[in-house]
Amino acid sequence: MNQRSFVVTIDGPAGSGKSTVAKRIARYLRLPYIDTGAMYRTVAWVALQKLKSLDDTAALVDIANSMGFRFESDAHDFRIFYCYAGSEYKLLGTEIRSPEISMASSYVAQESVLREILVKKQQEIGKMNGGVLEGRDAGTVIFPKAEIKFFLTASAEVRARRRYDELLLRLGVEAPNFEKVLADVKKRDQQDEEREASPMVAAKDAEIIDTSGLDENAVFDKLLDIIKRRGFKPLG
Repeated sequence: MNQRSFVVTIDGPAGSGKSTVAKRIARYLRLPYIDTGAMYRTVAWVALQKLKSLDDTAALVDIANSMGFRFESDAHDFRIFYCYAGSEYKLLGTEIRSPEISMASSYVAQESVLREILVKKQQEIGKMNGGVLEGRDAGTVIFPKAEIKFFLTASAEVRARRRYDELLLRLGVEAPNFEKVLADVKKRDQQDEEREASPMVAAKDAEIIDTSGLDENAVFDKLLDIIKRRGFKPLG
């Protein structure tokens, strides 16, 4: 990592507002945005296409070892690319954002050997130019010595409502009902909090932000105020 770059980690459960604020913070600080959860989602997505069952840990390990990831951005958007088994890098989109992939990625993330593989890849990416890492263990496992750490939280009902609105906007009448989304959120929380490998927990030195009653701008302002008070400025 060069001397001017640094790492910001933003952890928290699904629907807490990590993605939106992480992208805005990354753009403000002129740092790469690194979506660690998307890497688990991509492994799960590829595995569901290649394997008959996610119970085949050895096959999952082969898939994870064979994958590469690249995070890019421009003035308009952040993009995630992946390659598999020596193929060319391909752009990822909404195919990894379905409820099915959400649950499958949580299952994949419970395997400690898979987490070790992906954590190493995440560390390699972050060490190149710093970055704003979004995930569930970015500040506890991936970069425990990150310069700034945040942990975002909100009630399950609030987070489910956000997720439901997002799915409704994207899928329309094909979106699952709110009760199903809420049940999935609670199940995902349980899986993330109870897994043996790197359970989701706030780092001891993380700034904990409850986003339940806050809109996108208010969350951004809170994080940005802390970053400025710590003396960090945009790169370049």
